[in-house]
Amino acid sequence: MTELRNLFEIQTDSGIKTVELHEGDITKLSFKIDILVTSAFTGHYLPVKGSLIQAMQQIGVDMEALSRKPLLDLRDKFNVWLSTKIDRQNFKYVACVEIVSLQTRHASLEKPVSGLFSLLAATQFMDIPLASVAMPLIGTGQQRLSPNEMLARLLPLCQKALHAIPGLRKVIFVEIAPERVEKLDEAMNELLGRSSHDTQRLPKTAVAASLIGELIDETAHLKSTFEPHDKTRHVIHDLQVRLKDRNLRFFEQGIFFRRLIEALLADLHGEPVKNLFQGIEALRGRHVASWMIGYLHQLRIFGNEAAHFKEPSRRSPAYIDPEDQVVAVHCLTRVVIFWTTFRRDRKDRAGNPAG
Repeated sequence: MTELRNLFEIQTDSGIKTVELHEGDITKLSFKIDILVTSAFTGHYLPVKGSLIQAMQQIGVDMEALSRKPLLDLRDKFNVWLSTKIDRQNFKYVACVEIVSLQTRHASLEKPVSGLFSLLAATQFMDIPLASVAMPLIGTGQQRLSPNEMLARLLPLCQKALHAIPGLRKVIFVEIAPERVEKLDEAMNELLGRSSHDTQRLPKTAVAASLIGELIDETAHLKSTFEPHDKTRHVIHDLQVRLKDRNLRFFEQGIFFRRLIEALLADLHGEPVKNLFQGIEALRGRHVASWMIGYLHQLRIFGNEAAHFKEPSRRSPAYIDPEDQVVAVHCLTRVVIFWTTFRRDRKDRAGNPAG
């Protein structure tokens, strides 16, 4: 199992896409992905103790065997290759990045790191599904390259790939060591230029604790109305984890709340909406109460503020306060209760058409 620890979103011509940082074992993901990326010493796939290659061998994935007959081989030019399709795993393919020479231990970063994203781009012309990619901080394990250095190199390339590859929706970094996750979380926030206001957490007051507890309970009720593999369940789960450990930061709160609004609108309208404002306003035609529409607009504004920081010099107050974050929690709770009731009533009507 893995748990979400940081994320950011990118607006592209193909929609909103995501880069995420997870804590846990990448071979035991709690969700399915298309491509798992690993790194290796050039030309060597030894299952060294503690390595990802060893972990993959333990779940029945033989990197040595896969390397002999790759689906796409760019080792001569880019030091990367893509495996044939893999069955009975949470990932469909493995991409291997060969970063360090076993003989010289000399790290050649530019060629394989840029080559990885060239390989990902090539998959769109080979009828290979590519919506999600998960990887460790490649080269930072047995090859002992700096995690912060690799993150600084990979984040801009991820952003470029998400813009350039229409089908690619998400890039996920996974780290198993909690102490390294904490450092990577800090490094990601620094690289993204997040301020202390972006990373402020919900206040530790009795009122906040009560409202957070209510939201956790109500999202559990909502979650139970969705099928096990519905994507909305994953959004709710990630939000619940952050709420339960009282570690939800402002930027995360805005992103999660907006994602839930998008899912609600898609559910009520029967299809995804391209514009949140218009999608919310269209609910008036579905006889949704004006105060509920007001809650949704409040959450939309809150999400926009979290995603797009605005220069505070001409506005008052300058920033959203932690107490404002508590108000947003209450708004979302009311929306979640409404949504749960709507889904249950709809199911009852479907089961009793004559009623």
